[in-house]
Amino acid sequence: MAKEKQQYKYKFSVIIPIYNVENYLRETIESVVNQTIGFKENVQMILVNDGSPDNSEAICLEYKEKYPDNIIYVKQENAGVSAARNTGMEYIEGKYTNFLDADDTWDLNAFKKVYNYFEQHYHEINVIGCRIEYFEARQGFHILDFTFDKGTRIVDIQKEHDAIHIHNATCFLKSDILKENKFNTKLEYAEDSVFLTNIIINDGKYGLMAEAIYHYRIRSNQSSAVQNKKSNRSWYIHTMEDNYGYLIEQSKKKYSQIIPYVQYVIMYDIQFRLKEEMPRELFDIKETYLSKLKQLLNLIDDEIILEQQRLYGEYKILALNLKYGRDIREELQYDNGKLYFNKLFVTNTSKRALRLDVMELHGQNLILGGRFSSVLDFSQYQVWMEQNSKEKKSLSLFEIPHGIKKDMLGNVIKKMYGFKLCVPIHDVQNIQFLMQYKTHTPKKLTINFGKKAKLNNLIPNSYYNNEVYTITAKNNVLNIHKNTKINHVKRELKYWKSLLRRGHLKPIWYRLCYFLQRLTKRKQVWLVSDRTMVANDNGMHLFKYICAQNNKEIKPYFVIDRHSPDYQKMKKIGSVLPHNTFRYRIKFLMADKIISSQADDWVYNAFNDEETYYRDLYKYQLIFLQHGIIKDDLSRWLQYYNKNLKMFVTSAEREYNSIIQGNYYYDDTVVKITGLPRYDNLENKPEKMIAIMPTWRKSLAGSINAVKGTREYNPQFKKSEYARFYNRLINDEKLIETMKQKGYRGIFVVHPSHVENRIDFKSDMFEIVNGFADYQEIFGKASLLVSDYSSVPFDFAYLRKPVIYTQFDKKEFFSGHLYEEGYFSYDEDGFGPVCYNYEDTVNEMIKTIENDCKLKDTYLKRINDFYQYNDRNNCQRVYEEILKLK
Repeated sequence: MAKEKQQYKYKFSVIIPIYNVENYLRETIESVVNQTIGFKENVQMILVNDGSPDNSEAICLEYKEKYPDNIIYVKQENAGVSAARNTGMEYIEGKYTNFLDADDTWDLNAFKKVYNYFEQHYHEINVIGCRIEYFEARQGFHILDFTFDKGTRIVDIQKEHDAIHIHNATCFLKSDILKENKFNTKLEYAEDSVFLTNIIINDGKYGLMAEAIYHYRIRSNQSSAVQNKKSNRSWYIHTMEDNYGYLIEQSKKKYSQIIPYVQYVIMYDIQFRLKEEMPRELFDIKETYLSKLKQLLNLIDDEIILEQQRLYGEYKILALNLKYGRDIREELQYDNGKLYFNKLFVTNTSKRALRLDVMELHGQNLILGGRFSSVLDFSQYQVWMEQNSKEKKSLSLFEIPHGIKKDMLGNVIKKMYGFKLCVPIHDVQNIQFLMQYKTHTPKKLTINFGKKAKLNNLIPNSYYNNEVYTITAKNNVLNIHKNTKINHVKRELKYWKSLLRRGHLKPIWYRLCYFLQRLTKRKQVWLVSDRTMVANDNGMHLFKYICAQNNKEIKPYFVIDRHSPDYQKMKKIGSVLPHNTFRYRIKFLMADKIISSQADDWVYNAFNDEETYYRDLYKYQLIFLQHGIIKDDLSRWLQYYNKNLKMFVTSAEREYNSIIQGNYYYDDTVVKITGLPRYDNLENKPEKMIAIMPTWRKSLAGSINAVKGTREYNPQFKKSEYARFYNRLINDEKLIETMKQKGYRGIFVVHPSHVENRIDFKSDMFEIVNGFADYQEIFGKASLLVSDYSSVPFDFAYLRKPVIYTQFDKKEFFSGHLYEEGYFSYDEDGFGPVCYNYEDTVNEMIKTIENDCKLKDTYLKRINDFYQYNDRNNCQRVYEEILKLK
């Protein structure tokens, strides 16, 4: 262990490397400044600007001026995070050092707790690792959090080889040892893991502190280097050679072998490689990549491979297949649902085989929908439902593409099978699911409940009921009871006790308010919405129609953020519920219908991560109005097992058929051809105006503000090909000259998901409009629409006006977005010409403008053939179909 050689000025030095983090930096710095240990007296902060092109420097200088004695600001040319950390080490004046990432934060009492523990064990350890909790795009603790199950302690790596800690930013190190240890600037990825693991290997021990929490940001816009690594060739080849190879050498040098701790570190990283599919454009190196993976796996003991706590059975088998160069599945030993390889436990096939996604009571019928899977050949299984512990009913299973598991090259290693059941339960007491592999003894399956399945696996005594029956689950059996008011009260009180034992007081309060409100409920509650901050879509138009019907049995509300510019507008139409408020959540629990043009989680879940405490109360029917006509395959997102829609609005026969015949798993009782409500208000008042309205790009969208439900500015956006293309287009000299000659003006509409980045677009000819503009007005006034993969051309074409599609990034778009290409061919079915590069786009726009934006007969015929209806009765049809729902 390092000896205390000198008197340090501060207790801590915090080194923060900075590059393109202006959106997060202030929050990071504040988490250090506000430490309870006392910032001014005890903490030195070293801000290293690694050539950041954004406004990070201004933030650094602001804090430097505020705390001149504590903060050192260093600026250097961009050299990478390792070089920035090494630079920061030159200024250390603290006894202990932390390398804090500039988008993360510390708990405010972390430094005090770490300091006290370090002082107690100064001569025993050089490193203390802390717990990692995710925030922003993901919640919960890090998957290695099991290492803290034994609490705060000193870890001997020879005795606890699985207690690995690989995130340098979440650690505190003695500053003395940093004189002998530097970051390797040649490593592109996991440089902190190599740096930290090397120190731990040499020491043989380190500290773990369960009470100190590091908050690790998972960026919603996927802009961090870690989140983008799988598209980099270096990650597939050099990282394995340089990172793992170095750790293997260090282990052999110190211990004359690859110790289990090092094997575990390497296997921990390999497990993610097994799960992450390699981009097709990198397949030229796939054989080299596979070869290196096999070499590494041959250096790792089978026990270490199979010990990985978050590696599912199919990937453990994949790892063994690669290691031994053969399919080992026929060699697995089956024993009461458990699989073994050479007497080593692999997985329990009955625990993850069944996921119950949907559970609903309709009168005296129980509706069940779920999915089965197995790491073994599913044809060797029999699967059935058993009623009253004796009546056996075989399940009709069908293969579904969503939920299958693939290896790193896209090969299917585990298939998924779905089922849908309607079970009459008037004489049923219990239901369970069983599986039999070959001729082995049948095995009862663990029931894993999805969000739409009403019950949960987390809180004991959860239940679900309607007026007639109550469903509970115990020991993986669904129990069916007759419901009475007295029994209902007793079950609710038992559930409250379970919540109280876990300290969950808020759910009890909400549930109490819900039951009190139910006593006075006289009308159906319908909640209608578009986006949280805007009302200009199908939801708004249908809400206006519903209010005008003045149906005495229905109480409709429009859901929108109180700070939205449309909030007051909607109040003039009808009753409004401010999103994310107590009143909204109570009405949400009371809702009979949730009706929206959106299908994001916030629409059908008012309680975010706490929904598990309320899911039995969610008894609404979900009606999806759509944001636009579906032309691509959105089944991965909108399918029955994810959304359980009760009505799915469509506008054209081909669109309708694509849903019915596709992998959505809805039938004609759900999918309806009505037309979009907003079409009723389309008015054709063309002016000499060109509208450019591209859709969003998932990879460029800013981080989501969890409170507002909107996205933040993304500093990487302006560097993208997408931004460059459209900036160039709205400033093209030839196009602008033609528009001036013909008397046209332009409008460029930034998509709502990129609205904060509208400042990255500049033009003298095109007005830059944010994505919350009045689309109806734009469609009416524009004479020509230029779009890409958006659904807005369907609205525009409904008015029989010309469209131009520009798809310069078609390959990248469909490989990185939320959906895949569907039935609609832009070339054969599109309502205008398709341009695949910049020059063709400009030339086609000029040609159309010179022709006074007249719609060609070819495209007019396509438009006339496409739509089911061409009238102003879409709202009426939607409303009447909703009324039919039971």
